[in-house]
Amino acid sequence: KPTVIEGKLYAGRPFSGSEAEWLAVLTGLRDEEPPWHERITDPHLPTPHPPAAIGLFAITRALFGESVLALKLITTFFDLGIIVLLLRMLRRLGLRRAGVIFYAWSPLVLTSFANSAHYESIPIFFLLCAISMAMRLRVFRGAIAIAIAGLMQLSALIFTPILFRPSWRNLVTYLLIALLAASALLFFGLWDNAGIPRVLSDLRNYQSSFPSMAGLHLLIAQCAQAIHPQGDSRVTAQIIAGVLFTGFLVWQSFRPASDHRTILRQCFWIAGAWFLLSAQASPSQLLWVVPFLCAFPRPSWLLLTFTIQTVFLRLHTDYPLPGPFWNLPGLNVIVWILFLALWLLDPALLRLIDRPESPPDAELTS
Repeated sequence: KPTVIEGKLYAGRPFSGSEAEWLAVLTGLRDEEPPWHERITDPHLPTPHPPAAIGLFAITRALFGESVLALKLITTFFDLGIIVLLLRMLRRLGLRRAGVIFYAWSPLVLTSFANSAHYESIPIFFLLCAISMAMRLRVFRGAIAIAIAGLMQLSALIFTPILFRPSWRNLVTYLLIALLAASALLFFGLWDNAGIPRVLSDLRNYQSSFPSMAGLHLLIAQCAQAIHPQGDSRVTAQIIAGVLFTGFLVWQSFRPASDHRTILRQCFWIAGAWFLLSAQASPSQLLWVVPFLCAFPRPSWLLLTFTIQTVFLRLHTDYPLPGPFWNLPGLNVIVWILFLALWLLDPALLRLIDRPESPPDAELTS
């Protein structure tokens, strides 16, 4: 039947035989747990999650049933594991271990994992494991860790050329990661009539509906629309942002990394660039930046972990915002202005914070 979704009318059409069978299965799942189906934010969208994430959800349901508390305990357990890894990493780099507070007390982290049971704590944990293994030259274990992280969240694979520099020596490492990823993604191709193209299409639909903060990607799209009104500005923006990010990633991959701190800093830059150039720019993507703030506490990024949560007002709020400007586009502009202004002041603020204390007798002699 014709269906209205988010104000858009989708034309109806007859179902084929295989689609009718799928519809019967999905209808049974919906009727089995009506309260859970009513809580789904976008029930018309298929899952965009990679196979390892789907496996995690299936195992959790098999062990604990429809328990949100169980999911919260699992994500919080890996969240605590991230804190342990960060403490060890800061000690190895000779940095202040107190910097872990920028992650452990981050409001974005607390609301995402312990409160909302977002599973990103698991791929972030394995990413930090891969970084730790790469620093200790345990290439095989690091490759397995980054592959697991990628199978939980595909974006984790962008850190691979930073941890394992492109060279003939690391060719076997890349083949191992590709083999592990392909073996798991193969299930999508074998899973009845799903297929890889359909999964990628679902991922694009998910990105267009998830709460995000319109930023650089939207600016590129609007510029492209102004230059070429007849073209598809969204596709153009994706191509331009993709080229910019790929170029930045290649440049960082071939830059020399003289020490472990440089590798960690490059991972920080890659995570930040991925967030800034993404079409989504969502709080879940910013979570990948937060662990690096323990070693590089940039005030602009720390402020963003507070202010970005205004995007959730798109979903629900009991407090209507007065006036025409105090809506989500207006809030997004304020968030970006505060971030960019503080980003320009980051070097001066860091020098002020890290200024050494005066000797005890300095005031007396002066």
